[in-house]
Amino acid sequence: YQRRVHGSRTILQHLSEAWRCWKANIPWKVPGMPQPIENMIVRYVKHKADWWTNVAHYNRERIRRGATVDKVVCKKNLGRLTRLYLKAEHERQHNYLKDGPYITAEEAVAIYTTTVHWLESRKFSPIPFPPLSYKHDTKLLILALERLKEAYSVKSRLNQAQREELGLIEQAYDNPHEALSRIKRHLLTQRTFKEIGIQFMDLFSALVPVYEVEPLEKITDAYLDQYLWYEADKRHLFPNWVKPSDSEPPPLLVYKWCQGINNLTDVWSTGSGECVVMVETKLDKVYEKMDLTLLNRLLRLIVDHNIADYITAKNNVVLNYKDMNHTNSYGLIRGSQMAGFVYQFYGLVLDLLILGLTRASEIAGPPAAPNDFLTFRDVNIEIKHPMYSA
Repeated sequence: YQRRVHGSRTILQHLSEAWRCWKANIPWKVPGMPQPIENMIVRYVKHKADWWTNVAHYNRERIRRGATVDKVVCKKNLGRLTRLYLKAEHERQHNYLKDGPYITAEEAVAIYTTTVHWLESRKFSPIPFPPLSYKHDTKLLILALERLKEAYSVKSRLNQAQREELGLIEQAYDNPHEALSRIKRHLLTQRTFKEIGIQFMDLFSALVPVYEVEPLEKITDAYLDQYLWYEADKRHLFPNWVKPSDSEPPPLLVYKWCQGINNLTDVWSTGSGECVVMVETKLDKVYEKMDLTLLNRLLRLIVDHNIADYITAKNNVVLNYKDMNHTNSYGLIRGSQMAGFVYQFYGLVLDLLILGLTRASEIAGPPAAPNDFLTFRDVNIEIKHPMYSA
């Protein structure tokens, strides 16, 4: 009898361990375990996983609908959905390493060549590594630190990591030269990074990922982001159709858009049964499907190779949530400070592939005197087919 009790207790321990492994997305295997018992445990985990997932989705639907849901249930549901998301993401990364890359060599060469030709036609000079005595260093650092500090303007209670980050921001304010030399040293040499924590902020209708980056690394990234945007703007990297941009605030953009359409030649004429059509498309999961190897090659066309290597290495890090870990090998991490710049540049490359170089050049205008938004050099260019160039 005692042996039977001991055996059932051991099996119960294996059951809870197998379930813990499933939740953490860790392979579970006990060497020497009898096959029938292992099958039973696997069946138990599968049934419990189905129940656990169904309850998570059921409760989320109730929360989304606005039904009265207990606070504890909301919190638990957020944890469950985070685990389900990370399990799916881990699987996606694993499939990429197993079956990838998904872009063929021919496609990658075509994308790369198109970008090279475009940059050559625009007479673009690559952004160099920030020099040791860079004229705008301190101003860019202050802007970067202010942007990081903004997040704390409304917070009254801070945790340990947030206090540490605020301390480092203040330290960088007090000793800008020391901070800048450290930043440049890291940009030049640092290629392995601390793991990034991921959690979701629950807006009840949707979940927003929040990434927790090590404070020192965050300051380096924030400076790099300011530097890249400033230098890219100075070199006119982004043509007039890339929005949002610094040339106007969003409300003015709406006005410019309407005015630009209205001023096109014969846009409202309906003599031969014509009508105005706006074709709109949505590019799906661009962040998730960026290939880091191709991205590195594309970035090297516009920035110094050290910066390109830093940016791609920064996206190839371990993501962590409680007992779940996986390495990000495919796709851009949204929470990094430079993600906006990289996404804007990658979007430009996609635009060039959709428009074609000829039409893109016609819309952008000559490099020495670029066109304003929705204006053209002459009527012939304006009324040409938007895709096919004669």
